[in-house]
Amino acid sequence: MIYNILNIIAIIFSISSSIIYLLIHLNKFKNKNSPRILLFSSIAIVIFFSFFLLYLITSHNYHYSYVFFNSSSSLPLPILLSSFYAGQEGSFLLWLTCISIIAIIIYPKIKIMEYENIAYSIVSLIIFFFLIFIYIKNPFSLLSQDRPNDFKLLLENYPNGYGLNPILENIWMVIHPPILFIGYSTVLVPFILALSALIKNDYIKWIKLAIPWTIISNIFLGLGLILGGFWSYETLGWGGYWAWDPVENSSLVPWIITIVLSHTLLVQKRTGGLVKTNLILSILAFIFVIYSTFLTRSGILADFSVHTFEKSENPLSILIIIFILLLIIFSIIIFSLRYGFLSRLNNRFQFATKEYFISLGVVSLLLSAFVIFVGTNLPIIQNILGYKPKKLETSFFNNWNLPFIFISMSLLFISILLNWKKVTLQRNVKIIISFIFLSLIVLTISLLVGNYYLANILLIVISLIAFIFNAYYFLQKLIGFYQIGSYFSHIGFSLLIIGIVLSGIFSEQHIIELKQDEVKDTLGYNLKYLGSELIDDGRDELDSYKFKIVINENGQTNQYLLAPKYNLYPRKKQQTFEPDIVTTIFKDIYASPFMLNKQYEIPFVNLNKNNTHIISIDTNYTVTLKDFIFHRFDENDEDKPIIGIILEFHNLKQNLFLIDTIFTKVNVQSGEIEEKIYDLPMSDIKILIQQFRMKTATNPSYITVGFARIKDFPLIYKEVLTIELSIKPYILLVWIGSISIIIGFIFAIFRHLKNRYV
Repeated sequence: MIYNILNIIAIIFSISSSIIYLLIHLNKFKNKNSPRILLFSSIAIVIFFSFFLLYLITSHNYHYSYVFFNSSSSLPLPILLSSFYAGQEGSFLLWLTCISIIAIIIYPKIKIMEYENIAYSIVSLIIFFFLIFIYIKNPFSLLSQDRPNDFKLLLENYPNGYGLNPILENIWMVIHPPILFIGYSTVLVPFILALSALIKNDYIKWIKLAIPWTIISNIFLGLGLILGGFWSYETLGWGGYWAWDPVENSSLVPWIITIVLSHTLLVQKRTGGLVKTNLILSILAFIFVIYSTFLTRSGILADFSVHTFEKSENPLSILIIIFILLLIIFSIIIFSLRYGFLSRLNNRFQFATKEYFISLGVVSLLLSAFVIFVGTNLPIIQNILGYKPKKLETSFFNNWNLPFIFISMSLLFISILLNWKKVTLQRNVKIIISFIFLSLIVLTISLLVGNYYLANILLIVISLIAFIFNAYYFLQKLIGFYQIGSYFSHIGFSLLIIGIVLSGIFSEQHIIELKQDEVKDTLGYNLKYLGSELIDDGRDELDSYKFKIVINENGQTNQYLLAPKYNLYPRKKQQTFEPDIVTTIFKDIYASPFMLNKQYEIPFVNLNKNNTHIISIDTNYTVTLKDFIFHRFDENDEDKPIIGIILEFHNLKQNLFLIDTIFTKVNVQSGEIEEKIYDLPMSDIKILIQQFRMKTATNPSYITVGFARIKDFPLIYKEVLTIELSIKPYILLVWIGSISIIIGFIFAIFRHLKNRYV
């Protein structure tokens, strides 16, 4: 109740601040302190909300729904704190808090620039919308209000909280989302500066502050994407770091735009050109950030993503769409009103100048962003047009982006050799341009005929050339520490592309079954599975096991120990597998577990429906699989129906028949069942039902049964672990290149700090 009152007050304050700031700009209101007081009061309420939610989480107050469903008393403190933004309610609050803090940080500079009235009218309006978002997605609703019928039962069954989604109980959860949300929030700065510049018809002052904040956006958005990729690679077990997933792509597009913007702003600073381009890109970057939250929170692409948020209620999704449309309409109106004046600022670039080739290079990057955006949203477009939505394969994104990356890499590399506003087309530059032009022709032909191997080789060659030249200029500029940022980032970009291509071309993977204590060979390696071991981490709700695998390269003496993990959350009936990685200079050895079975030292047969088998340990008996009955679903575990297996036993000696039904649970996803032992009446035979293979959820193809005598118990068995082993060469270049890009941006920020632009 108190939260709702405070939120409504903050909503009123923020919209009032926006209106009054606008009236002051129009000379309709005189008191300049009023909107500041209103805005910063609403910001104070937002910050109070954040601290209060942290207090509720750390004090384990499970009477609040958000705290109950997203935290647990047994979570380590860093993971516990990350539950603040584990759900939609908390993540919106975190985003709003970041926006509010940035609004405070940039206020002195905005005031000096005399942009306060326009800029903070826009900021107040944005905060107004976000306050409505967290009013709809309330992080402080009581469990008794949300679940009036069963809240007492929930608190009784889960007195220490329901806990995080198991996949989020990871150290990267502590780091990745906050960095990404800071990146989202910093994109606000060039957005409000661009709109302020348009309204004030002043296109010079704004870029001095826009450049460093665009670079800051590059740092945080890029670092967020890199950490997300590494989290996926290290934890999820599918063996990759980028899947062209809608959630990934929705953050990648704004990052590409801000990277382009950092280049085009520099062109404007040096030459006075690309004014319209910079205004448009500054606006688009923020709009695409808001659109990304619509994609991930509306659930509109839930069927095409592995980690889209749960679906939001219609009011929130509709409100986000309204917010986006208002931003677009307002921006178009303001830009249209100023277009005539902006057209007179047109500054044509001469061929063979740095600014000319940078401009061409960023056009190529923007085309790449366009392809990614269209490919990501294709299911939505298909649905609107009445076609069946279909997700594009990753090959679409890889193949279509390859030529754009090649072109942008080539053009940006050539720009290093040229001067600003001065034509200096020396002989060596002409040779390089001719080589790249010829390579582009070969690349086009290879793509048209489907020879992607040759296209990738050409991309590696141009990336290697770009690396060499950037490294050369980097070493030349080392004495000027603050001027090396761009070269370092371009070195990183070259290494990133080389690493992506090489690891993609030469990666190998193979699914293999490892029987305990036996040696298997695959992909040039010897593997020996030593067995599983329980990890005691002191948490009652988690049973964690590690699988110990010794691996060494054929003919080599070096041995590595891989220990992928299996985590079982019994109360949630959830399980996760975690891969393990051995990293060397030239490659990663990657082991991802799939399944653990027991192999008993008894005879087994596969029974198909209506097939009869002789029981090998006593040939007087036969067994026939007659039918299956899906009896009912376990109300506590909907993924595992109770299935009845109808078996017919025939005593050949006495000509007696017995039909019986054995009930067990089956996982409809994997076909695994809960092992059942059936005692055959009037004999010492025991039937072990171990495995279930299904063609569909309602049409099993066969079951695996084993035969033993009473005297054989307890049965001796060995574990059989199924893993996917992957060899990923040169993957280290991907991480070194990614981090180098960010470090280059950090160098650039130091330069602006030195000049007191931030």
